[in-house]
Amino acid sequence: IDHLACARSPATLCVFGEVSTDHDQLILSAFEPSEEPRRQELARLNLKPPNFAYSWDLSPEGSRLAFTQYDDREGRIQILPLAGGVAREVNVEGWNCLAKLSWAADGKGIVVSPSLGGMMLLYVDLGGRASVLWELKLHQGYAAWGAPSPNGRYLALVGYTTDSNV
Repeated sequence: IDHLACARSPATLCVFGEVSTDHDQLILSAFEPSEEPRRQELARLNLKPPNFAYSWDLSPEGSRLAFTQYDDREGRIQILPLAGGVAREVNVEGWNCLAKLSWAADGKGIVVSPSLGGMMLLYVDLGGRASVLWELKLHQGYAAWGAPSPNGRYLALVGYTTDSNV
């Protein structure tokens, strides 16, 4: 399993992702922890090289998945409805090289990290408008990751720094 995400209560949906044996697709499957374990495939997403440079998350209410894959030309987030309907793309204005993403607590936007020089977290609304939430300028580009708290008032951060005297 590559990643696991669960919707917030009262929803009971959990989704896990795994890469296909040929490493060309991300397979997203659902399961409900309260039931006897069983797998239901939700979606297959084609991966482009490098196949490991992608991120996805389940929306807080469990109705949508967000997916992005590293691209040095554009910043694009796919929104996939789980109850049927058409997937849509959110083009993040002025940004590319998107890495880790998480849904905002209210489900109205996404917290995403562009992997450019320094560590940064953006809030992106579903119209593609981005604003900087947090930034640490570094000489090397490392991806940061932010997970919003359920009440939307806090943001847990994971990031990397280096220090050297040589």
